[in-house]
Amino acid sequence: MIRKLVLAATAVVLSASATACTIHAETPDLVIEDSSSDSTLVVQWSIDGITDDEDCFRADAQKIQISIDDMDGIEVGTYLRSCSAFETSISLPPGRYEAFAVMLDGDGRPRTTEVEVDPFRLYGDDSLTIPLDFPLDSFF
Repeated sequence: MIRKLVLAATAVVLSASATACTIHAETPDLVIEDSSSDSTLVVQWSIDGITDDEDCFRADAQKIQISIDDMDGIEVGTYLRSCSAFETSISLPPGRYEAFAVMLDGDGRPRTTEVEVDPFRLYGDDSLTIPLDFPLDSFF
């Protein structure tokens, strides 16, 4: 008889906890939207306002190096592109950034002073175009 009472009491407790689970299951689901899609940073550059690959040759500038840091000063990445391309696209997660660019010769040595990009923000799934110019007096 005691055994039947224990089993009956256990069944009531399980039934009560099942009811509690049902109450929780009826609450609406929380939907979280993912806004972390990468953005595209498009950097366009020129030499003294012109995009002529002959200017890259005359300046012995083989590549552009673009360094991107987050606002805490932590390097996000360094990107290289041929000088004569005059444009590159870089995929970045949403956030605030600062960037620096320099022209390099064929051996990877700087040919210009560093050009600083104003801080910018990417929101996610967007595109931002930043123009850069390397004036003649920035070349060594």
